[in-house]
Amino acid sequence: MVCSTSVVHAADLKKDLKGAWQYEATQAPYEYQKGQIVFYEEEGAAKVKILTNGETIKAKNLKVENNQVTFDFYVDYEYCKAVLKYNEKKLSGKVQTSEGDIPVTMTRKKAE
Repeated sequence: MVCSTSVVHAADLKKDLKGAWQYEATQAPYEYQKGQIVFYEEEGAAKVKILTNGETIKAKNLKVENNQVTFDFYVDYEYCKAVLKYNEKKLSGKVQTSEGDIPVTMTRKKAE
């Protein structure tokens, strides 16, 4: 018996994630509804930062397991946790906040 699954390994997923992604979160406060998420490498470690509302927010605790991507960040002193699924070259999921979950979708930023 042969079983086949289309699972992206963490190393491949991190490679696929690298670069800029446009995000949209229509239920977030207006100034944070659109922006960019940038996955990059620094000193051999995978990192993520959020570019929105004229700010750069550095996220922490980036984890990539199976097809799930999670990271933590603060916006206006509010702790947030992104919980995303990678599927078909897109990321989608939610940002958990003290006021409830905010749906978010991301697509790879096109080169200008």
